[in-house]
Amino acid sequence: MKKIWLNLIILFFYVFEIIIGGEITPGHVLLILVFLSVDMIREKYLNNNTSKILEIIIIIIIILKDIKGTLLLGILILTIEDEKDALVPTTAIILGLGFLYYRGCYNYIAVFGFYVVLCLIIGKQRKDIKYMTDLYNNTYDKERRYIYELERSKQELINNSNEIMYLTEVKERNRIARSLHDNLGHKIAGVLIQLRACRVLAIKDKEKALDLLDGSIEAMAESLDLIRETVHNIKPKENVGIEYIKELVEGFKYCEVEFMQEGDFNNLNSYEMQIILSTLKEALTNISKHSKASKVVIRIESNNNFIRLYIKDNGIGCGLINEGLGISGMKERTLNIGGKLSISSEEGFIIVLVIPRKTK
Repeated sequence: MKKIWLNLIILFFYVFEIIIGGEITPGHVLLILVFLSVDMIREKYLNNNTSKILEIIIIIIIILKDIKGTLLLGILILTIEDEKDALVPTTAIILGLGFLYYRGCYNYIAVFGFYVVLCLIIGKQRKDIKYMTDLYNNTYDKERRYIYELERSKQELINNSNEIMYLTEVKERNRIARSLHDNLGHKIAGVLIQLRACRVLAIKDKEKALDLLDGSIEAMAESLDLIRETVHNIKPKENVGIEYIKELVEGFKYCEVEFMQEGDFNNLNSYEMQIILSTLKEALTNISKHSKASKVVIRIESNNNFIRLYIKDNGIGCGLINEGLGISGMKERTLNIGGKLSISSEEGFIIVLVIPRKTK
């Protein structure tokens, strides 16, 4: 129940009392209307000390005309709901008791005391309800604000993720283009020169021409292998997982492979799996071409904090491998997601890939 209705109930009860007692006069009506106007203004617009003092003055005037006006003091006692201190309610209580004592209405003092206690209880209850309502509204507003901020942060993360994916894709295309230009372009240019030389030597020196032709065929075969390898490393199969990694390891026949896995790999996203696969493929390719190893150890583990891929062979190392052949691309992709790729060739070929996991 709103406070204005409680005030009206008290006011109407007072009016009812004076009507029953036949004590109402035009002066009473005027004072009641003035009091009602001031009280409504205070409740809705100007809830300050000036309006409360004005109400006290009007009530005192009413009490001087009729002791039953002490009932209206209950309206001021109810202001304990809004008061930081109890000055106004205390003043109202003292005035009520004082007027009753001054008029010799001793029988009404106990009734007035009960009335005061009732008003204080109602005021206190409404104060508690108002506090809980304000607390709920503030909590609700904060929750809505937090939800909005979370949604905005989520959208920013999605946008940043999309941008990172796009930049990574551009870098990967640049890496592939650079690799094809540095290797395939040079090989094909060399083959073209050799074929032109074959045409010139075909009449004068057929044996020399055949040697150049054999070299051209071998160079073209190497170029074809390079194209196949590049296409194979561009994108892994869809919906790949640990089973595809096992398949890739089992398909490596260059030397003995010791493979170990630990953790749950079902929750890896496609980009994490792509980095793992491209790193593994590049490492196995370099091992088969340069390491002269008889055994390679591959360990992969996944937990809530990171994914770790460890590759080590017992070969001669890969110190002569040019990063343009794929190592630089592996590092770029790893750095793009905040990971780290370590490569060592002092005691065989060692690659350690660590990808941090984003906790939800």
